[in-house]
Amino acid sequence: MALSTINIIRLLISLNHYKNTRMSKPKKRNKILQFIMLGLVFIVMPALSYVYLKNGLDYYTDRLDELEYLGEAPKFSLINQLGDTMTVADMNGKMTVIGYFSANCGNDCDTMLYGFQRIQEAFPDNYNINLLSYSADSVQLDLPNNEADGSKWFWLKGDKVVFNALFKNGFKMPVENGYSTQFALVDTSRNIRRYYDALDYDEVNRLVVHLAMTAPRPPKRKIKFEREKEK
Repeated sequence: MALSTINIIRLLISLNHYKNTRMSKPKKRNKILQFIMLGLVFIVMPALSYVYLKNGLDYYTDRLDELEYLGEAPKFSLINQLGDTMTVADMNGKMTVIGYFSANCGNDCDTMLYGFQRIQEAFPDNYNINLLSYSADSVQLDLPNNEADGSKWFWLKGDKVVFNALFKNGFKMPVENGYSTQFALVDTSRNIRRYYDALDYDEVNRLVVHLAMTAPRPPKRKIKFEREKEK
């Protein structure tokens, strides 16, 4: 039976409506995606950046608050392993880590020397950082990587009685059996800023963090480019 004119018109209207409905869905999806992307760019990402920067600033501030002014480093004049005389003036403009060692302190000094090695390796030699290890023993301790391309590590030797007084009264560090289980951090103005348990791995890590925050930044290394000669 042939379709009437009215039924044909109704069928055409239905087909057109179905077509428009199918075509409108991708457009709606695109608009939703665009809205989500704009929300990420202008709302979510700035919020996450703020939280990240705020937490970073809080961490930096909290670590700096851990540093105090605990007195001035004592005067000394000693010969290092290179045969050069070093004095307290060699601390000027440099962050300095102080340690008092003994060849007879067994595992304690092994741990402390490893701590010095970690600090040395953490900072390139162009950082203004000195590591000063004192010992009153007649035989020099075995210093691992003492000449590595890291922070300057100097070995200072002297009289035991003098050293004990230097550390107890000058650096105000505990001394027992000719060595101390603490490290001291001295700033660029020769002020003692903090003591660290040299036998505690996490404490040495904290010392590295404090050095990274306070040590004068090294100059950027210059890269030289040479033009090849024309043959």
